[in-house]
Amino acid sequence: MPELPFIQVLVENLAREIEGHTIVSVRVPSPAIVKTFDPPVSALAGRRIERVRRIGKLIVSDLSDDLLLVMHLMRDGRLQIARAGSAARKGRASPAPKPMAFGLFLEGGDELRVNEAGPKKRAGVYVLRAQDAASSEPLAGLGPDPLSEQFTADVLARAVQAEPGQLKRAITQQRHVVGIGNAFADEILWEAKLSPFAPAARLSSDEVARLYA
Repeated sequence: MPELPFIQVLVENLAREIEGHTIVSVRVPSPAIVKTFDPPVSALAGRRIERVRRIGKLIVSDLSDDLLLVMHLMRDGRLQIARAGSAARKGRASPAPKPMAFGLFLEGGDELRVNEAGPKKRAGVYVLRAQDAASSEPLAGLGPDPLSEQFTADVLARAVQAEPGQLKRAITQQRHVVGIGNAFADEILWEAKLSPFAPAARLSSDEVARLYA
């Protein structure tokens, strides 16, 4: 599953491509990818993409009129910008390629696609009202982000020491710290010279400092 460093770079690149563009229409070849029903995905049409940002492993687009589009790529989801072709410019969508699950046609004819080629269809697309987003899936209950200014050693200490299990589990639980998965956790613990099997609740202040660094 893509983790924080990959998603951060992806979001920065995606922002350069789609921020400021208006969504013309939506197509959903794989309806199971849409995890919300109110507002409907049709509500995305006509909305301007004001900002693209990351919350943990989630890709969040702030749209005009207080709507959010949240994408969770999970293990096999991938984003693609399909450049405008003659059919797109004339308003006729070409047949969806087999791995495509969700697409946004943008002004100018480009299409942002979510492709999912794996056998397990776990990627998700969520349309949320901004005022409800913090209490709605998949944003509800998320912990602090390691790249935010609010993420301090004290915040980390409280997060991991609230976990009764092992340290690796503590830092990969999204309710404690967002964006960290198995691979990234292994690297963090290696650099900090900490065992993944250490009891999280018993970390010393020195061990927390090494983990935070």
